[in-house]
Amino acid sequence: MKISVKVYVGVFLLLILGMLMIASKKSNYTTYQPHAKFVTEQSMLGVNAKRFDKEGHLTEVVNMQSWVHYQGQDVNQMTKPTLKMFHHDGGIWNISAEKGEGFQIQTKGKLEKLQLSQDVLVTRTDSLKNTMWELKTPELTYFPEKSSALTDSPVIVNGPGIEIHAIGLRANLENHAVELLKEVKTYYVSPQA
Repeated sequence: MKISVKVYVGVFLLLILGMLMIASKKSNYTTYQPHAKFVTEQSMLGVNAKRFDKEGHLTEVVNMQSWVHYQGQDVNQMTKPTLKMFHHDGGIWNISAEKGEGFQIQTKGKLEKLQLSQDVLVTRTDSLKNTMWELKTPELTYFPEKSSALTDSPVIVNGPGIEIHAIGLRANLENHAVELLKEVKTYYVSPQA
């Protein structure tokens, strides 16, 4: 059986054409393009940062178990963030939560908003009066530039001889003002003899 040269050339050209088609075809298996949301751009563990005012006085201490920034996002993910703010009158605010999301337009810009969730605890210690106030809520949004916070979630406030339950709050931490928004119920505790 004799095969002509034309058949050999035809089969050869078909094989070449087939290989070129396979090589030029893009495959999900050969080209991996991860979604930008899941590509870690920066991350830190055991974060501890301090901020000072122009006179060199300590104004804030920030700690967190971990911090992650994903490529192309304006949100930072935080695990166990805590923020301690020192007021010029000697008072100290502490804010902590299990999780946090920091929003900033520029990666190296100022934090515009901090969204805290899961067991948010806010305490205010007044060194002059030797008193402490405690606020608990499932979520809280803090605006560092305005030194303000808000939530629409249930809130429990404990202070010397008092417990307050409410839904939602607005707070100005600089002025130590807290406005409870609705369904406010106050319980007074008798001092122990």
